[in-house]
Parts: sequence; C-alpha cells; structure tokens
Amino acid sequence: MLVAAFQDRLVPQDPNDEPASVLLDCIRAQAAAIPPPAPRRGRPLAQPEVAVSVVQATPTSTHRGRPPGSKNKVKA
Repeated sequence: MLVAAFQDRLVPQDPNDEPASVLLDCIRAQAAAIPPPAPRRGRPLAQPEVAVSVVQATPTSTHRGRPPGSKNKVKA
C-alpha cells in the first residue's frame, strides 16, 4: 500500500488540479504578508560563554581519603 501511494495509484488524479508548486507559491506569499512578531521586552538573553578547558599533566596519587592538611578532620 505504501508503494502504491508513492506511485500515485491510490487516488485517481484530476488533470484540472493545480500543481503543488502553485499551491506552495500561494502559501509562501501568504506567509510573507504576515508581519514578524514584535520583539519581547525584558532582560536580553545572555550570550553563551565559550568554555576553555586547560588540561595539565598531574601525577596520579595512590593516596585515598582526605588530602594532607585538610581542615575537615574529625574531632575526638
């Protein structure tokens, strides 16, 4: 059935119908006649910042837990 639809065999074609290109031109003309919407008032949108990442080679540590000198020590 889908193949038949693409081969125009589902509905008999009327030779008096206008081509799709004429219909599309009419739709485009109507869309061009509509004025664009007014800009919104309020705060302007923030411009996205470009993120720059710097990768530094650091030695990997085998130490697990808090780093030395951390102030989050448990008081006994």
